[in-house]
Amino acid sequence: MTLRPLCPVSHCPIEEAAIGKDCHHIQVFDLHSYIAVNQRMRSLDKRWTCPVCGSPLRPDDVVLHPFAQGILDTLRGDEDTVEAIVFNEDCSWSTISAVKDEKGRGAEGETEEGGARAEMIDLSDSE
Repeated sequence: MTLRPLCPVSHCPIEEAAIGKDCHHIQVFDLHSYIAVNQRMRSLDKRWTCPVCGSPLRPDDVVLHPFAQGILDTLRGDEDTVEAIVFNEDCSWSTISAVKDEKGRGAEGETEEGGARAEMIDLSDSE
C-alpha cells in the first residue's frame, strides 16, 4: 500500500491532506487544489468526483486525513526526492526514493549534485 506525496489534482506537494469519507484508497489529495479545480470545471458530469477513484465526492463529504498529513509534514521539502510512502501492516511506513537513471539524473533530467560522469567501457569479446 503506497501513498504518493504529490497531489493527483495539481501534481504539487500536498499541503492539506484530504480524502472522501467513503473512499477506500490510501492516496490523499490536496484540499485546496480539489476545491479550486472543481469550482472552475465546466463539465458537470466530471465535477465533484474523487481524483483518485472517480467516485462522486461533494465538498461536504471531503474529510481531512491527519495521519497522512503528519507523514507529509515530516517529508516537507523532500517531496521531489520521494516517489512513494509505503505502509506496513503495523502502520509503520518508509519511503521509496525517486529512481535515478544510469547517468545520475532524476525524472526531470538534473544531474545529482557533486555527481561525476561515468565512462562507458565496452566489455564485449570482439577486438
